[in-house]
Amino acid sequence: MNDINIKHIDLNLLVVFDVMLSERNVARAAEKLNLTPSAVSHALRRLREQLNDELFVRDGRKMIATARALRIGESLPRLLKQIELTLTEQKEFNPQETPRTFRLSAPDFIAPILPQLLVELATTPNIKLQLVPFSSSAVQDLINGSTDILIASNAIKENGVIAGQLGCWPWLVFGRENHPAFEQWSIESWANYPHLKVGTDVVKGDGPIDQLAAKRGIDRTISTVIPSFLMAPAILADTDMLLTVPSLAIDDRHFAFNLENRAAPFDIPALTLSVYRSALVADDPGIQWMIDKVITVFAKVHDQISVSP
Repeated sequence: MNDINIKHIDLNLLVVFDVMLSERNVARAAEKLNLTPSAVSHALRRLREQLNDELFVRDGRKMIATARALRIGESLPRLLKQIELTLTEQKEFNPQETPRTFRLSAPDFIAPILPQLLVELATTPNIKLQLVPFSSSAVQDLINGSTDILIASNAIKENGVIAGQLGCWPWLVFGRENHPAFEQWSIESWANYPHLKVGTDVVKGDGPIDQLAAKRGIDRTISTVIPSFLMAPAILADTDMLLTVPSLAIDDRHFAFNLENRAAPFDIPALTLSVYRSALVADDPGIQWMIDKVITVFAKVHDQISVSP
């Protein structure tokens, strides 16, 4: 392995490489960097020479990253973010005067809470919120600085992230108004009707909820799997399906559907949520301000959650 002298590396070349690794297309990278495609190609050629690696290999219209490029890309966003924060003078944050966009990543089951968060932000018109799709790379994206704030379960134990608590959310079972299962609510009536499930896997019943029910000798039938919680209310309103979800996932006050809910008929550990930020921005007053807003709104919604009698 050849040693690299950092004095010979142009930081601008690493910025171009980072965007190119994300876009995998010279024209799109050039547009994002506000450069010409030839300038991007020239920067990549210089970096190839300095690192003695092809970095990207053309395969038809695609640009395939080499193994070394992928390895560099794992830590580069975080390092660039650290440099940016080191060079940026920290100023007092005034949400009424400071234009800023916060990038928030969260599962879509928090959708019913978003309207209240937007109401909370309405008094600060210079503040914008960008929702980033929640994915398997959400934690790494936070650490690298691709997102500012992450909402997820409290199970994240990665180094480089700082957590704040958003409360515990019990599991509720939702169904249409006057659902026959709710007349004499029990674990047996819960199991006797078809169930709706939110996820990306095939129709099956081997998740945590099913495992807990199985310990009590109960199996349920999952008849339909959907990719988003936002689709659930309309389906529940017109069918006999039931949906077992954390209490914040569906709030019928925010949907034009008459749904009822009941507490889960057996013990399911409540979902504990946390709001995370990267340790790199631990002293960023803007991030802390936004996190305080998120915590405030979640606390309000938590107090408003009701369970049908």
